[in-house]
Amino acid sequence: KSGPREILLNGMAGILFPVGDHKKLATVMTKIAGNKYDAAKMIKTATLNLERFNPKNIVAQFLTLIKDNK
Repeated sequence: KSGPREILLNGMAGILFPVGDHKKLATVMTKIAGNKYDAAKMIKTATLNLERFNPKNIVAQFLTLIKDNK
């Protein structure tokens, strides 16, 4: 529910694979080398979603949570 899957928008902004799965990592790296992923699309998606990590936005969301839970 959080961590890499959330940051990479469930794989739309980057490639996900199970932690410790060296075979899957090798497969992913082979596909990257063979241009089997639409890297440009992932980069665009990631770039368009960077604002969600802006500290001002995060603080505003945090303050809203505090106010809503009083």
